[in-house]
Amino acid sequence: MKPYVLSRYALLWLMTVFIAVPSLSLGGEEKKAPESVTHESSLYYTVKKGDTLWDLSQRFADTPWQWPDLWNKNGQITNPHRIFPGEKILLYRNKGTENPAPLKIYKKPVPAPVIATAPLQPPPPPPPYYMYTSIDQVGFLRKAALNPIGRIFSVQGNKKMISSGDTIYVKGVAGKTLLPGQRYTVYRLRAPVSDKKVAAVMGVQHYILGIIEIREKMPDFAIAEVLRSFRVLRANDLMVPYTPRSPKIIIAPSKEGLTGNILISEEHQSFFGTHTIAFINKGDKNGVRIGQKYNVFYEEKISGSAKEKTLLSHPVDYATFLVLHTEADTAAVLVVAAEKSIPPGARFRSPQ
Repeated sequence: MKPYVLSRYALLWLMTVFIAVPSLSLGGEEKKAPESVTHESSLYYTVKKGDTLWDLSQRFADTPWQWPDLWNKNGQITNPHRIFPGEKILLYRNKGTENPAPLKIYKKPVPAPVIATAPLQPPPPPPPYYMYTSIDQVGFLRKAALNPIGRIFSVQGNKKMISSGDTIYVKGVAGKTLLPGQRYTVYRLRAPVSDKKVAAVMGVQHYILGIIEIREKMPDFAIAEVLRSFRVLRANDLMVPYTPRSPKIIIAPSKEGLTGNILISEEHQSFFGTHTIAFINKGDKNGVRIGQKYNVFYEEKISGSAKEKTLLSHPVDYATFLVLHTEADTAAVLVVAAEKSIPPGARFRSPQ
């Protein structure tokens, strides 16, 4: 996790310029300077009633999304949702080491030159981001299903449900060779998902189950270990080479004027809310990119007088999601905030 970065205003308030002047003596020899000099500067904030790490991150880093960095920097905070008035929080710490060059010592003291210093310009703040550590288990919709490289055909101990730490037996398909040390993502194909608004199939759901590693190659099969199980694995589940994905989701500008529908949640719930993975009916072809945010909305009907027709109000936003993975026509998203439950088919739009 990257260090917490102060906003340019907080950083300029902290900065002080120091000018180092060498000490002089009447000796005629060159004296060796210290090998290194360590310096440190820190900035603390005293918590006031009503403060949260989210608000402090917004105030001092220009974005609330860096609150995990602020929490990570303060080990005394056991619960990031509970900070107390009077508690001191470390906002910024800078450590550095300098290696000064040897100093020339002259017989007659020479006045130190006056060095004109220009105001220091703080570096630009890093882009805001969202940390999602469960990124490896996020599935996707794709019209053409992946071609598997192998499958699970049995488990040691004849277990019906396979989980982390279990030893399993796998086979390559179509002459594929499985070598020791190779890792694979295990997945299962679920029924194709349709867009009911346009009566079209959007893709086959790839349901991610876990990660395995080949331990030993046998003549007709391979022995593997389940390193991580996100869901229960079973015989006949499929395998593709494992490609790690970064949990750091850089926040990106949303596509202007984009509207669409939420197709379904990853677990096919009737209603869902915050922290749920869902799929939308827009993807790369529509300008959807990882890190973009969109709002889920509804249109509230307004009933006028008996002589007036029923009108539709302006759209009302009630949830926000973040794009985690994109395909050509679909994308997998994470609901990061929801004021009420979201049903399949709910509409979304670009932030206004």
